[in-house]
Amino acid sequence: VWMFETKTMGLRRLQQNVLEGMELFFGGRVSVLTISQEMLQSTGCQEEDCDAIVALSRQIYGVQIGITLKEKADGGYKASVRTHAGIDAAAICAQFGGGGHPRAAGCQFVCSREDAIRAILPAAEAALLPGGSA
Repeated sequence: VWMFETKTMGLRRLQQNVLEGMELFFGGRVSVLTISQEMLQSTGCQEEDCDAIVALSRQIYGVQIGITLKEKADGGYKASVRTHAGIDAAAICAQFGGGGHPRAAGCQFVCSREDAIRAILPAAEAALLPGGSA
């Protein structure tokens, strides 16, 4: 068990940096985490280390939709969406040409981080409403 719980110091620093920048929306029901290229470089982490970060987005009590925006090396952002039961992550991402599964999905944005957040938050908010994406 210890082998799976052991992480590199770089990954711990990346997690710390990402969590320090976490933003909450809609009364804490939606969280947004951002992984920048600078964060990856300064911590010595690789693209595959980001998988461990994405799960953190919905591990906060009250968060129903976790969104992780990872800056791509060539510009733009990859959004990874994780949801709890009753909210369809794939339906949120499909609005932006992405897809996936009901609890885990992704899509791409070729724009700034701020524009990506402005685009995806209304879709997340709609999914929170009764009769939203289920």
